[in-house]
Amino acid sequence: MKKMAPIIIALIIVAAGALYFFVIRGMGGNETVEVPISTASYNAGTFTTNIKGSTRYLKCTVVLTVEDSNPEKVIERFAADVSLLRQTVTFALSSLEESQLRVVDEDQENIDAARQHVIDAVNEAFGITRVTGALFTDYVIS
Repeated sequence: MKKMAPIIIALIIVAAGALYFFVIRGMGGNETVEVPISTASYNAGTFTTNIKGSTRYLKCTVVLTVEDSNPEKVIERFAADVSLLRQTVTFALSSLEESQLRVVDEDQENIDAARQHVIDAVNEAFGITRVTGALFTDYVIS
């Protein structure tokens, strides 16, 4: 048994060193791994909807901007469930009043709020946070 004691002590020291190196030292490292983010656009289509509290209509084409490590995967989700996407955008736009959709004196504040409203609605409907922009490439109130 006395001959085994140095071997057991050596094994304990090696195990303690391995424990320190792999567990304790590994926890203390604040190394962050940056995942490259890519941007892609998805043309959600043209929407014609009534304006809340008005007899006027809004017709616009909406292009969504997606930022993700794999934006194509998010876009594939949109294409796979285009009905949900179109319903979400339509309801988001139709819930806005005319005053919220008008551009007044070159002020983009209303349009920016409408864009953010669409972004938030799409992100919520799909349970994501990857939609970061909404562009209105065609925009007419009549």
